[in-house]
Amino acid sequence: MLEILTLFTISFLSATLLPGGSEAYLAYLIHINEYSLFLLVIIATIGNSLGGFSNYLIGFWINSHWFHRKKNNLKENQQKRYHYANQLIKRWGNWALLFSWTPIIGDILCLIAGLYKLNWIQSLMMISIGKFCRYIVFATISESVL
Repeated sequence: MLEILTLFTISFLSATLLPGGSEAYLAYLIHINEYSLFLLVIIATIGNSLGGFSNYLIGFWINSHWFHRKKNNLKENQQKRYHYANQLIKRWGNWALLFSWTPIIGDILCLIAGLYKLNWIQSLMMISIGKFCRYIVFATISESVL
């Protein structure tokens, strides 16, 4: 049971602004074959979704005017990522959060959704759907390879 709690924790932390890699631990748990694949995917999805949603909450609670002024202090590559994520959220709204699982801009998408105070229920649903699809694909591939 400790492995399940560890998977949840790693999945949560890897979806925040902290670096992490829940896929490696998920692959390990698939390899040892002690838990059902579905349980592992659900636990990783819940942890990762809540981690992504914590970025949304950070964006929701900070002052958007303050953040938009501070973004000018970002490095050039960070500004490009922010600009790209900002455009996605402006154009697609909550639907853009289906891509919250992607490296580099996923965390920023969640943060910007919070800055714009998009509907939190819809945001959490889109984050969860995107993360679930990613883990299903990853787990299926891992299971067939391992």
